[in-house]
Amino acid sequence: MKRYTSKYQLSIQLGMLILMGCESDQNPGNSNDNSGEWLIPRDQVFDGGPGKDGIPALTNPELIQTSAASYLNDNDLILGFVNGGETRAYPHKILNWHEIINDDLGTESVSVIYCPLTGTGIGWDRNFTAGKTTFGVSGLLYNTNVIPYDRKTDTNWSQLWNRCSGAKTGTKTSIHFPDDGLLVCLGSIL
Repeated sequence: MKRYTSKYQLSIQLGMLILMGCESDQNPGNSNDNSGEWLIPRDQVFDGGPGKDGIPALTNPELIQTSAASYLNDNDLILGFVNGGETRAYPHKILNWHEIINDDLGTESVSVIYCPLTGTGIGWDRNFTAGKTTFGVSGLLYNTNVIPYDRKTDTNWSQLWNRCSGAKTGTKTSIHFPDDGLLVCLGSIL
């Protein structure tokens, strides 16, 4: 019985040690450190799991005709953007895996940001006074919503508030959609 108890106690202690070693720091101060004030409460920002760029954003993805998109069904959802005569459809099936697509449409540079957890999508202008940037997936969440980061300045942004939430707190970007042409297709896209 003594031998069984020792193995049992050792197993419990080993298990607790492993669990303590796996405990994640829910403070975004590790690889996503933005010193200074945040627009959103830092204690409500949580690690989403995959880490910074663990979900790879796409930049200027290869385009195909809708007739060649055999992976899409007639009732699949998309986010769409129209600029002059140029149209883009960003399928949820792609956005579910990448969350952010940085794209150029004529004179416009847009980041399509989609959060699969909340089902929210938005299109941000990527041009700032400091120049054009791209956005990536920070791996952080606020209210279960994606927090993109600006790769040029390494600052986190709130999709919910459309503002920089890190070191450049309060900086805003122009919204291309939903106001300027969001197309959520519930019917046929092919």
